[in-house]
Amino acid sequence: MLLVGISYTPEETRRDGWRAWLSVAAVSFSGTVFCTTEFLPVGLIRYVSADLGVSEGTTGLMVTAPGLMAAIAGPVVALFSGKTDRRAIMLLLSLLLICANVMAAFATRFEIVVIARMLFGIGLGGFWAIGTGIASRLVSPAAVGKATSIIFTSISIGLLIGGPAGTFVSEIVGWRYAFGLTAIVSVLSFFTLMFSLPSLKVNRSVSVNARSAWWPCFWW
Repeated sequence: MLLVGISYTPEETRRDGWRAWLSVAAVSFSGTVFCTTEFLPVGLIRYVSADLGVSEGTTGLMVTAPGLMAAIAGPVVALFSGKTDRRAIMLLLSLLLICANVMAAFATRFEIVVIARMLFGIGLGGFWAIGTGIASRLVSPAAVGKATSIIFTSISIGLLIGGPAGTFVSEIVGWRYAFGLTAIVSVLSFFTLMFSLPSLKVNRSVSVNARSAWWPCFWW
């Protein structure tokens, strides 16, 4: 596990009460949308294969490509985000999620679908690189464990929804609508983050030497 040594601005005060838990719920909701989008293609493979004229084995790249990109993007975002406000990063990653789903929904060639899924993978890896430790910035120390559990619950929910929802929607109206509906929900998650997350600034970026020392920790 990577422990990033970043100090926060002394003037920053942690929100508490219902506003803090609204922020936690927004991050959890966004995580659910990310994970639903991650597992969505599991139920779409045969439909995309038939529609775009590629083998089901090749269509499986919709599942593997984002995983590879997420493995690369996670460490990169965590180590090179510098002093950038974490709220801004979360919003940018959510915009990437929207763009990826829209691209996939309107793709006319399988190559475009794969590119869209790779872009999604960057957003997925970056989101969890920031989101895994964001609970400590939103709630009091005593509530961090509970808040973290709520955020991580989104993984299980996304796993349960993604595959079955993809198959259900594809069977009724087509696989493009599955990505389209996910894009709509992605827009909703973007605005929940925009209106609920506080500013999450840092006042010291990670040094180059620290990056070199911490890099192997990501693969442990």
